[in-house]
Amino acid sequence: EARPKHGKQHQTEGKLDNHNLVTQQVLAYYNAAFACSSMFRLPVFSVLLMVCLSACNPTPEDDRPGQPVKHRQEAFKVILRASEPIGLMLGDDKFDAENFARLAARLSEVRDGPWAYYGADTNYPPSKSRDEVWSQPDKFAVERQRFQNATDTLRAATTRDAAQTAYNELRASCKACHNGFRR
Repeated sequence: EARPKHGKQHQTEGKLDNHNLVTQQVLAYYNAAFACSSMFRLPVFSVLLMVCLSACNPTPEDDRPGQPVKHRQEAFKVILRASEPIGLMLGDDKFDAENFARLAARLSEVRDGPWAYYGADTNYPPSKSRDEVWSQPDKFAVERQRFQNATDTLRAATTRDAAQTAYNELRASCKACHNGFRR
C-alpha cells in the first residue's frame, strides 16, 4: 500500500487508525458484555439512544420581548463568577486581605443584577424558578435580603476567620433560596 509523503495526511491517517481501533475495541467490549443474552442489548441501546437524543435537545431559548429570563440567568452567572474566586481563596487557605477586599467589592457590585428580571410574567421555560417566587413574594424578598446582607458582611470582613464565616453565610443564603425557589 502506497502512503502519501505529506506529513499532515500521514498524521491524520494515524489518528483515524487510532480512532477506528478504539471504536472497534468499544464495540468488541459491548458485544462481549452483552453476548450472554440478546434481550439486554435493546434496553442498553435504548438508554444510550435516549442520552444522545437528550443531548441534542438543548434548553429552549428565551424568545420573549426583552428576554427577562435570559438576563436573569446571565446575572446569576455573573454573581457565581464573582463569588467563586472568594471560595477558592478561602478553600486554599491563602487569604490575601487586599485581593479578598477587591473580590468582595466586585460581588457587592453585581449582587443586584437578577432581581429586576423577576417580573410577573417571567415564569416560563427556560426559567428554573418555582411558582413560589410569585406566590410567596414576601418570603422571596426575605431570602433576597438575606443574600444582600451576607454580601455586606462579606465585604466588611478583614480577617480570614471573619471572611470564612461571612462566606459560609453567603453560601447558606444561596442554598436556602435555591431550595425554596428554584427547580
